[in-house]
Amino acid sequence: MAVRWPRYPLLYEINTRIWLRELSARHGRTVTLATVPAEEITRLEALGFDAVWLMGVWTPSSEAAWIAQRHPGLRIEYARALPDLAASDIAASPYAIARYEVAEELGGPGGLEVLRARLGMHGLRLVLDFVPNHVARDHRLVRERPEACVLGSEEDLARDPASFYRTRHGAIVAHGRDPFFPGWTDTAQVNHASREGRRRQNREGAQCQVPHAELRR
Repeated sequence: MAVRWPRYPLLYEINTRIWLRELSARHGRTVTLATVPAEEITRLEALGFDAVWLMGVWTPSSEAAWIAQRHPGLRIEYARALPDLAASDIAASPYAIARYEVAEELGGPGGLEVLRARLGMHGLRLVLDFVPNHVARDHRLVRERPEACVLGSEEDLARDPASFYRTRHGAIVAHGRDPFFPGWTDTAQVNHASREGRRRQNREGAQCQVPHAELRR
């Protein structure tokens, strides 16, 4: 069912993994994108938003999860928020994306299509993320086309090890970042001044836009 966008849409953001985990615990069964209970869809409709923004549906990075589980500063914050923290509670950042394919453990592409159709029947659009700025450190782009990333030198790595890292194949790559914060150590910065970097943005943007949902960049 096609749903028209209003001029000033209201988005309701959901952390997909947490949402499905909480629904699973509440209903005593594994809930995926394809099997979200009907009453939950009705609840979302009643909130009065125009679209549901599902954060974190793409295939996560195993290397980003490894980093998140061992980062000293992050572990302090985790323990402060969750005193009974277990390793299984720590997942990769939803913005350290390994592949723009819907994670199978969430229900895969088919599950997302089912949910999109059900939301549409209730007048709700579906919005997903696309991150052109950076990729996960274990994304195939870093491995196969390091020239599509912002590269550094041995001097850069020695001077600012928080902003650069050495890949398993020896390239020195900048972490993704914004200008006001340190680099995100689970990511690699895409170089949009390079032809390969721009090709990657266009290719993956088209891949995750059709047929799943609208994109949020």
